[in-house]
Amino acid sequence: MLLIYLYVKFYFDKVEFTIPSGLLALIRRVDKETGMADIKPDKVLDVRGLKCPMPLVKVRQSLRNMHSGEVLEIVADDITTKSTFAAYLKHSGDELLELDEAGEEIRYYIRKK
Repeated sequence: MLLIYLYVKFYFDKVEFTIPSGLLALIRRVDKETGMADIKPDKVLDVRGLKCPMPLVKVRQSLRNMHSGEVLEIVADDITTKSTFAAYLKHSGDELLELDEAGEEIRYYIRKK
Protein backbone atom coordinates (compact mmCIF):
# COMPACT_ATOMS: atom_id res chain seq x y z
CA MET A 1 0.00 0.00 0.00
CA LEU A 2 1.36 3.38 -1.01
CA LEU A 3 0.75 6.12 1.49
CA ILE A 4 0.76 9.56 -0.08
CA TYR A 5 0.85 12.61 2.07
CA LEU A 6 1.33 16.31 1.66
CA TYR A 7 2.55 18.64 4.31
CA VAL A 8 0.86 21.97 3.76
CA LYS A 9 2.13 25.25 5.14
CA PHE A 10 0.25 28.51 4.90
CA TYR A 11 2.27 31.69 4.51
CA PHE A 12 -0.03 34.68 4.34
CA ASP A 13 -1.98 34.15 1.11
CA LYS A 14 0.43 31.57 -0.35
CA VAL A 15 0.26 27.81 0.03
CA GLU A 16 3.47 25.78 -0.14
CA PHE A 17 3.36 22.01 -0.67
CA THR A 18 6.23 19.82 0.47
CA ILE A 19 6.27 16.36 -1.08
CA PRO A 20 8.70 13.73 0.25
CA SER A 21 11.61 13.09 -2.15
CA GLY A 22 10.86 9.34 -2.28
CA LEU A 23 7.37 10.10 -3.53
CA LEU A 24 8.72 12.55 -6.11
CA ALA A 25 11.12 9.89 -7.40
CA LEU A 26 8.21 7.44 -7.72
CA ILE A 27 6.09 10.00 -9.56
CA ARG A 28 8.96 10.79 -11.96
CA ARG A 29 9.57 7.07 -12.59
CA VAL A 30 5.88 6.58 -13.48
CA ASP A 31 5.92 9.68 -15.68
CA LYS A 32 9.00 8.46 -17.53
CA GLU A 33 7.39 5.07 -18.14
CA THR A 34 4.28 6.73 -19.58
CA GLY A 35 6.30 9.33 -21.47
CA MET A 36 4.64 12.25 -19.70
CA ALA A 37 7.80 13.80 -18.24
CA ASP A 38 9.35 14.93 -21.50
CA ILE A 39 11.13 18.19 -20.79
CA LYS A 40 12.95 19.55 -23.81
CA PRO A 41 15.84 21.75 -22.64
CA ASP A 42 16.92 24.68 -24.77
CA LYS A 43 20.43 24.47 -23.34
CA VAL A 44 22.42 21.83 -21.41
CA LEU A 45 25.06 22.79 -18.84
CA ASP A 46 27.46 20.16 -17.50
CA VAL A 47 28.96 21.19 -14.14
CA ARG A 48 30.17 17.74 -13.08
CA GLY A 49 33.50 17.89 -11.30
CA LEU A 50 32.98 21.48 -10.16
CA LYS A 51 32.65 22.27 -6.46
CA CYS A 52 30.70 25.03 -4.74
CA PRO A 53 30.35 27.87 -5.68
CA MET A 54 31.33 27.24 -9.32
CA PRO A 55 28.19 25.29 -10.36
CA LEU A 56 26.02 28.22 -9.24
CA VAL A 57 28.29 30.74 -11.00
CA LYS A 58 27.97 28.76 -14.27
CA VAL A 59 24.19 28.42 -13.88
CA ARG A 60 23.76 32.15 -13.29
CA GLN A 61 25.88 32.93 -16.36
CA SER A 62 23.87 30.54 -18.52
CA LEU A 63 20.49 31.80 -17.31
CA ARG A 64 21.59 35.40 -17.89
CA ASN A 65 22.13 34.58 -21.57
CA MET A 66 18.76 32.82 -22.00
CA HIS A 67 15.33 34.22 -22.88
CA SER A 68 12.27 34.08 -20.66
CA GLY A 69 10.53 30.69 -20.82
CA GLU A 70 13.58 28.77 -22.02
CA VAL A 71 14.65 25.65 -20.12
CA LEU A 72 18.16 24.94 -18.85
CA GLU A 73 19.20 21.36 -18.06
CA ILE A 74 22.03 21.16 -15.53
CA VAL A 75 24.02 17.98 -14.92
CA ALA A 76 25.86 18.03 -11.58
CA ASP A 77 27.55 15.62 -9.19
CA ASP A 78 28.07 17.90 -6.18
CA ILE A 79 25.36 17.26 -3.56
CA THR A 80 25.65 20.84 -2.25
CA THR A 81 24.05 22.09 -5.48
CA LYS A 82 20.66 21.06 -4.06
CA SER A 83 20.77 23.68 -1.33
CA THR A 84 22.60 26.38 -3.30
CA PHE A 85 20.28 26.09 -6.34
CA ALA A 86 17.19 26.06 -4.08
CA ALA A 87 18.31 29.26 -2.36
CA TYR A 88 19.16 30.90 -5.68
CA LEU A 89 15.84 29.95 -7.29
CA LYS A 90 13.92 31.30 -4.31
CA HIS A 91 15.41 34.75 -4.94
CA SER A 92 15.69 34.74 -8.74
CA GLY A 93 12.11 33.73 -9.50
CA ASP A 94 13.22 31.09 -12.00
CA GLU A 95 11.30 27.80 -11.79
CA LEU A 96 12.66 24.35 -10.97
CA LEU A 97 10.69 22.03 -13.25
CA GLU A 98 12.34 18.79 -12.21
CA LEU A 99 15.16 17.40 -10.14
CA ASP A 100 16.24 13.90 -11.13
CA GLU A 101 18.83 11.88 -9.22
CA ALA A 102 20.47 8.82 -10.75
CA GLY A 103 23.36 7.48 -8.70
CA GLU A 104 25.79 10.31 -8.08
CA GLU A 105 24.43 12.38 -10.97
CA ILE A 106 21.82 15.07 -10.38
CA ARG A 107 19.87 16.66 -13.24
CA TYR A 108 18.02 19.94 -12.78
CA TYR A 109 15.56 21.43 -15.25
CA ILE A 110 15.10 25.16 -14.69
CA ARG A 111 12.78 27.49 -16.62
CA LYS A 112 13.93 31.10 -16.82
CA LYS A 113 11.33 33.58 -15.65
